[in-house]
Amino acid sequence: MKKGWKYLLAATGLTLFLCVVALVVDSSHARRHLVTCNNIDIRFHDSLAFLSADDVRAVLDRECPSLIGQRIDSVRLGSIEEILEEKSAVRSAEAWVSSDGVLHIGIVQRDPVAKLVHGNSICFMDAEGFIFPMQGNCTKEIPVFEGQFPTVGKAKSEIMELVRYMDRHSLSKRFPLIEISPGGSLTLHPAAGPETIVFGSATSIEEKFSKIATYYKNIRPAEEAEQYRYVNVRYKGQIICRKKAKTK
Repeated sequence: MKKGWKYLLAATGLTLFLCVVALVVDSSHARRHLVTCNNIDIRFHDSLAFLSADDVRAVLDRECPSLIGQRIDSVRLGSIEEILEEKSAVRSAEAWVSSDGVLHIGIVQRDPVAKLVHGNSICFMDAEGFIFPMQGNCTKEIPVFEGQFPTVGKAKSEIMELVRYMDRHSLSKRFPLIEISPGGSLTLHPAAGPETIVFGSATSIEEKFSKIATYYKNIRPAEEAEQYRYVNVRYKGQIICRKKAKTK
């Protein structure tokens, strides 16, 4: 009999506890139902400067008017994320609300690995090969490709590999400008020195940069300073140097 009473008391206690929890949860939901959005907190998870908080607010004002004053349980967070991710410079966006009525927005911008210039058109390309128009004030040091950049296919993949190689070996500062001819041949313009380096296609990348290193280490020092104008490494096993025309 005593054992039965113990079980009964335990069951009664558990029931009362669950009732209290249910009341607390219900009360919390009721209070949340009354809370309205009173502020929008925008944070960027990078140091890039394609977008500003004001840019994001302008998008929200245009696409999601009347967020301030709206009940937080009715804010369509998924729609906000989709709208922001439609901006080409945004890689991902996350939106959530807190119980104090603040709408929080976290943004990760696309990290450019190359700048593409063709006529008056200026774009950036990220590590995934996504190309997007220039916007904001990004000052990251990245190689500049000048000319008709291939946007699809094998040629694009090869140049992407060239960009990755240059990034891994910290070569972007030494060769900040890469010219693309109409036929797709690449010419590297060093940051220092008068030489232009004919690279050819973006193939045999390691071998070609090895030849460039040989030129700077062994060939250039053996001649008078700034003796050569063109250095051609496009052909297998060859380094072809052309001297500057002598001035009379």
